[in-house]
Amino acid sequence: FESGKTHLVFQGYNGKLSHKNEFSLDFNLKTGDKIFAAREGTVVEIVNSNKKNCANISCAKFNNKIVVMHQDGTFADYSHLKYKGTVVKKGDILEKGQLIGYSGNTGFSSGPHLHFAVFINRIDGERTFIKTIFKTSAKDRTFLEEGENYTKNY
Repeated sequence: FESGKTHLVFQGYNGKLSHKNEFSLDFNLKTGDKIFAAREGTVVEIVNSNKKNCANISCAKFNNKIVVMHQDGTFADYSHLKYKGTVVKKGDILEKGQLIGYSGNTGFSSGPHLHFAVFINRIDGERTFIKTIFKTSAKDRTFLEEGENYTKNY
């Protein structure tokens, strides 16, 4: 998210709502908040045409999202973007910190937020999720915790 902003991680790794057995984070962003690339990579998937949301897994097919492939073979998933909320397109090469889209409330979602996960695609098509190390205002390298607020000041 933007420098100078503070946001709550309201669901963390192995969260009780929808992150069971999954290393994903939900940031409490408002609809229209700017989203920036966590790392450099190539945009491999864009979905931005959905307007629907509900708090049921059946709505996951309506997630607006950006998926980025990194040079090390991992992927980042930025989900629940707003309708027409992407500013990049498939095939774009991204720089770390580049504006990629805007937060929203689409898909399997009960309110505006950004779902962020890093994963490896397995041969069987399933994903293996990876805990992500972040730089925060307090530490250069840390895992983010559910229920904590984090400030970006760089």
